[in-house]
Amino acid sequence: GALTLAIGLWAKLLARYSLWEMSIPEIMETNTIPVFFIHGKADSLVPVEMTEKAAVACRAPKQVLFVDGAEHGTGYLMENEIYRNMHCDIWRNSVR
Repeated sequence: GALTLAIGLWAKLLARYSLWEMSIPEIMETNTIPVFFIHGKADSLVPVEMTEKAAVACRAPKQVLFVDGAEHGTGYLMENEIYRNMHCDIWRNSVR
């Protein structure tokens, strides 16, 4: 939609990269910032395999949570306590 186009334009003009040309798994190979991957297994917008590939490629500290029955952007709502604990754990374990 319009928001994606606006973000894409900003990225191209200010950050000098294209949202449509970037590869998240490639970026994860050199990323050093802790990452918390959460993905709903019922996501109809983004395939679960995309998050799986990114998580495997990630060399930084990471946590991965796949939520049964969760649609796009709702995993944290369905498994809020697990989400909060894992989110806190990754930062607690990474910042020392």
